[in-house]
Amino acid sequence: AVPQIMLPPGYLAAIYPLVREAGGVCVADEVQTGFGRVGEHYWAFQSQGVVPDVVTLGKPMGNGFPLAAVVTTHAMARTFHNGMEYFNTFGGSNLACAVGLEVMQIIEDEKLQENALRVGNFLISRLRQLSKQYPFLGHVRGMGLFIGVEVVVPDHPSQPHARNLAEWLCSALRSRRVLVSTDGPQGNVLKMKPPLCFSQRDAAFFLGAMGSVLAEDLPAVKNSLLEKDLSLLKASEASAIQFAKEQSNSNVCEYKAKKFRNDCVSFVSNCNYQIAVGLGSVSIILIFCWSRFRTRS
Repeated sequence: AVPQIMLPPGYLAAIYPLVREAGGVCVADEVQTGFGRVGEHYWAFQSQGVVPDVVTLGKPMGNGFPLAAVVTTHAMARTFHNGMEYFNTFGGSNLACAVGLEVMQIIEDEKLQENALRVGNFLISRLRQLSKQYPFLGHVRGMGLFIGVEVVVPDHPSQPHARNLAEWLCSALRSRRVLVSTDGPQGNVLKMKPPLCFSQRDAAFFLGAMGSVLAEDLPAVKNSLLEKDLSLLKASEASAIQFAKEQSNSNVCEYKAKKFRNDCVSFVSNCNYQIAVGLGSVSIILIFCWSRFRTRS
């Protein structure tokens, strides 16, 4: 998703043909990013200039009503016409369809996509200003109202992640009635995805809360939080060194590993044979019992 990793221009345009050549299917997950949230485009994949084979939709589509959808091409849909029946208890509900259509109409009538672009640009620019004041606020990235702020350990560019500090910031903002979450592979990205009706006034309130937390609350706990993150970094570095040492002995262990794997394969194959024989015996017994039952009846 956008707050974690911003794809470089042309990335998907280069990847999609390779996936299709290999027999793969290109799926765009628009559950969080769709319906105008990214501002410049209605769908996030449009920013890459590609057309997916499948698009998944959900959550915002119903604005609270349980609703999701899959959009695909005729060619892709025809591959499911193979004799197997697909059904969905709640699929195609008239009520769900009416809700989805109304949500999309409101997005258009109230110009919520344009609002996401305008307010999102305002938020991103102000957050980048804050990051210049506070070195533990790293890269600010995103599109529209889908924004991420990386929280880092200053002066440690090789291991920049500050998970504890990011979690503390979330908690401190919550005490000021602002909800954000953490995300990303290291759990150190502050993720902001407010409702599309989020106004510039709302954004100003958020920025005020963030500024107060950084200026008033953080100084008292900053050093202890950063020490925790630094201890985690040292532990991860020690683990990496130990892993490298173990890898240096991998050639010695390779023969034993292969032998163990082959022994496992032989064991599983033997088990499969025994199971097959057992199932065959059970089948014969069941057939015999059924034939006796039919004869007596």
